[in-house]
Amino acid sequence: MPLSTYKLLETLQLDSQYNWLGLILSQLEGDSHLCPALKSIEVCDKPDGDYELASHERMTNRNLAAGSNIKLIFVEMWLRQTPAHFYKCTKGMPCRIAYGNSWPVQEKYRF
Repeated sequence: MPLSTYKLLETLQLDSQYNWLGLILSQLEGDSHLCPALKSIEVCDKPDGDYELASHERMTNRNLAAGSNIKLIFVEMWLRQTPAHFYKCTKGMPCRIAYGNSWPVQEKYRF
């Protein structure tokens, strides 16, 4: 999944069923201009301490190199529980919070 097509992405939620985090971090480390609006990566998983620490270190190093402030958050359940009617999405497709017929700048992407 190339992140380069999601320039307005603000929140990325990753399901623990897939090993997406390593792929996402590799892309972010490889391009300091990737996803300039990204504020947080939420991973619905409770990993072992070493994996979590290593992932946080990678994110911190990328933030320092790119001048960004992306937060990496491991959660046991999703932090944002917006009612389903506010979302328009399909699995593997961008999800945006809908306000009537207009779309705000915020994009969410869920795997």
